[in-house]
Amino acid sequence: MDSGRIDPPPDRPDPIPPVVQASPPSPPASPDQPKSVLPEVTFAENLCKGCELCLTVCPTKVLKLDTSRVNLRGYHPAIVYNRTECSGCGSCAKICPDSVITVRR
Repeated sequence: MDSGRIDPPPDRPDPIPPVVQASPPSPPASPDQPKSVLPEVTFAENLCKGCELCLTVCPTKVLKLDTSRVNLRGYHPAIVYNRTECSGCGSCAKICPDSVITVRR
């Protein structure tokens, strides 16, 4: 059965690159190897308006509003409450409408 694909002339490379299989995951680090550095997530807390968008997109759910305090604008700022579980993906920083979040890996 014809797949509809036209082979390129022999003097030109194939315009469709081959499918590349993902390499298998690396084995877990042994106890002798140092652990990777945790990502650093910082908030410009006095600019945070507590909209909670960052909380909704965090895949590891390590963000929350700090209801024990209020920033200069009168809002509860977002914080990372479980830093060791943060993946450093940056989704929170991408969705923040006021760009108050910085993620460094």
